[in-house]
Amino acid sequence: ETLACGTGATATALAASFLYHLSSPLSLRVHSKETLHVQFKKMQATFSDILLQGPACKIGEGVIDHHFSTMWTLCLSHAFFPTENRHTPT
Repeated sequence: ETLACGTGATATALAASFLYHLSSPLSLRVHSKETLHVQFKKMQATFSDILLQGPACKIGEGVIDHHFSTMWTLCLSHAFFPTENRHTPT
């Protein structure tokens, strides 16, 4: 288990900025009690130059073989582009 998900913290900061008209940078206190800082540029509903700052530590390591990564990519492509919604050339 990670006690601070950088992706989730970044998404939360951007959503809060959009919904509550907050300006960059934003600071979030995460489950680990650490503070993460998210900086960004905002133009209407578009964000760019997003930067996440905060402590990081290694929590594990592993190896993903080629077969697994190929199957995972295939699985994701089907999740985001279901077969029934694909346009096939005629």
